[in-house]
Amino acid sequence: MLKTELRSSLRSLARQPAFSLAIVVTLGLGIGANTAIFSVVDSLLLRALPYEEPDELVSVWTDGGLPLGGFDLLRKRGQHFEGLMGYAAPQKVTLTGRGEPARLELTRVTPEFFSVLGVTTVHGRTFEPTEDEPGRSPSVVLSHELFERRFGSDPGIVGGVVTLDGVDRTVKGVMPAGFGFPTDTTDLWATMPRNPTRVGSYWGSYVHVVGRLGPDATVEAAQQDLDRIIPRVREGFPWPMPESYGQGAQVARLQESLVGGVSLLLYLLSAAGGFALLIACVNTANLLLTRGEERQGEVATRAALGATRSMLVRQLTVENLLLGMGGGVLGMLLGYASVDVLRAYLPADTPRLEEISVDWRVVLFTLGLTALTTFLFGLLPAWKVSRPNTADMVQELKASSPGGGRRRRLSAALVASQIAVTAVLGVAAGLLVQSFWSLLHADPGFQPESVLTAKVAPPEHRFPDAARYRQFYDRLLEQLRSGPHTEAAALVDRLAFSAEPFVQAFVIEGRPLPAQGDWPLAEAHQTVSPGYFDTLGIPLLRGRTFDSSDRADAPKVAIVSRSLSERYWPDQQILGQRIKLPRGQEWVTIVGVVGDVKMSSLSEEPIPTMYRPLSQTRPEPMTIVLRAEGPLAPEANRLRTVVHELDRDTPITEIRPLREIIGASVARERLGMALLLAFALLGLILSVTGVYGIVSRSVTQRRHEIAVRLVLGAEQRKVLRNAVLRGVALVLLGVAVGVPAALLLTPYLGDLVYQVDLLDPVTFALVAGLLTLIGLLASYLPARKAVRVDPAEALRSG
Repeated sequence: MLKTELRSSLRSLARQPAFSLAIVVTLGLGIGANTAIFSVVDSLLLRALPYEEPDELVSVWTDGGLPLGGFDLLRKRGQHFEGLMGYAAPQKVTLTGRGEPARLELTRVTPEFFSVLGVTTVHGRTFEPTEDEPGRSPSVVLSHELFERRFGSDPGIVGGVVTLDGVDRTVKGVMPAGFGFPTDTTDLWATMPRNPTRVGSYWGSYVHVVGRLGPDATVEAAQQDLDRIIPRVREGFPWPMPESYGQGAQVARLQESLVGGVSLLLYLLSAAGGFALLIACVNTANLLLTRGEERQGEVATRAALGATRSMLVRQLTVENLLLGMGGGVLGMLLGYASVDVLRAYLPADTPRLEEISVDWRVVLFTLGLTALTTFLFGLLPAWKVSRPNTADMVQELKASSPGGGRRRRLSAALVASQIAVTAVLGVAAGLLVQSFWSLLHADPGFQPESVLTAKVAPPEHRFPDAARYRQFYDRLLEQLRSGPHTEAAALVDRLAFSAEPFVQAFVIEGRPLPAQGDWPLAEAHQTVSPGYFDTLGIPLLRGRTFDSSDRADAPKVAIVSRSLSERYWPDQQILGQRIKLPRGQEWVTIVGVVGDVKMSSLSEEPIPTMYRPLSQTRPEPMTIVLRAEGPLAPEANRLRTVVHELDRDTPITEIRPLREIIGASVARERLGMALLLAFALLGLILSVTGVYGIVSRSVTQRRHEIAVRLVLGAEQRKVLRNAVLRGVALVLLGVAVGVPAALLLTPYLGDLVYQVDLLDPVTFALVAGLLTLIGLLASYLPARKAVRVDPAEALRSG
């Protein structure tokens, strides 16, 4: 029986290939979009972290992390933690002595790092509990990727020595493939010194903390532990701390904390994908209803010959199942092809980015989605078409009135619902487009066009003192500025949009220290060479910039941004004011004020910044900023050549245009905008197709009536208007429902938009107007074709 129905269904679908293809493509687009998005949601939000008992892992979040002293207090006094580990922000180190020097990413951790996560090595071992005590020889653990890339997967490297920044470190072990924490790009791990007798570093070195909950412990209980211990941490500092210190400290599931930055975007895209699939299902159901009307004669005949309703439903269900399977296969292929695109557009710091893939869970999701979709779009049309009352079916088959028949009213309602959902997607996409446009045109405070950047890190063993470092940088700038197409070149330690700002506390001459430790703060501190402000086009507002007179043995100087000046010297002449940095012995004189610069995001407000000259600070790895007259590609090659001619062991990495770096900072916004636009466009196409189809079907069924009216003298213009108004009425009904729905839903976009009114009347009006205009066009085209038919021919055919 099933084999017979299957053959019959295949023949039925093959007789109308365009119809079958339209449904398969419609479903494939909706299922494919949801498959791709689910692969990301599954990898980041649903799939368990690849650690032992991942649900027991929590992140202990405090603003900036806990000092090592505070970490030890929490470890000793926390009653609901089975284990705690800490890690510092990843840093770059230079590997030398093994071929070409390489710049690697190193994370400094406490010895408990690997045991708390519950991961072990594939070669060697991890750190011992006493590995961070004073006097222990430096050691390191390698990532599996570095083990393969740099050491040829040779297990003999365990116990061997690698040189990092001129320091020999013993390789203790190699981690398994796929392990990367806190980032997927971490190459190696080393312990951080923890010496309570060195008070400055013990309370001045901060770590992010991850804990493992004890038996029967809850996140709430761990939060109570943290709340109880934070005041003791504040009291433990050897210098005054403000009363507000640690007030925002939180304990959260580790997985939640890792994906917090992209979770809202993923939920939004999941909802948008669901809307797109809903539109696809509605459109498919409408197509099947239309086809059902055309098959009324066939169904009536089969019912008259004895076919029961269950037999008719089964036959139609098999057809729908075949269409659904076709859409599911196409959706799987589209989803698989889209995963790489999504991965490329997600922010580079997205956790577990490399794990995003189409695996068995995504396959099961697609199969389930296909089954659900087949049920949703096929059940109602099959039930309607298969009514066994042959007299009713024949009567409806004879009906020519476009308003007659519940099936036509149902079809019209489905089209109106498509328009409503499309309006919601269109408004959301319009707001994100405005936001993205505002971001792209936000003023970062400098001029990034025609600027090339590169990171350069002279190894410490080659440049053992600050004077040698500065000589290297002076020669580097001299060589770079002599290039025929170089307009300007400079150096900076923490380039905007490519490094976390370094917060710098200071003391203002003539003002007492605040009693509660609310030190004056520069929320960003940068070390720069002369020419930096001119190279980036940062305006000088008062005073002067750094020059060759600011030598190491000259009086110490600094330049501040406008916001820092206004915060601490709002009504004073700032030039000539003096400040002192922690542990500094000399007063630093402020010699200039420059414009504000955004440091991490185009959507943020500029932050108060302090600049110090490279010649008067301890040299660090620096970033080259070079402004060129022509193309940047030749300048990139010249950068490599100049650096390697000066010192063969100095690596130069991350050579990128500054505009590209800024563009990467809006990757999340770009992805959200692009996908919502795609979903809105898909909904618009399907909705317009539905309007076109229902108007076309209506006027085709009324050809005889229209011909009679034209013969009796009716104006063609009025007949055309009446036909068009039927389609426009559906669009207006959908807009009337969709716009209020959008008003209720758009507040959820609040954290994803920049300088955009979520209730922007222009956006709502444009979406409503565009849908109405396109609906008018979709109604006009088939109506015009119908009223231009020859009345005599229509009467003969009717």
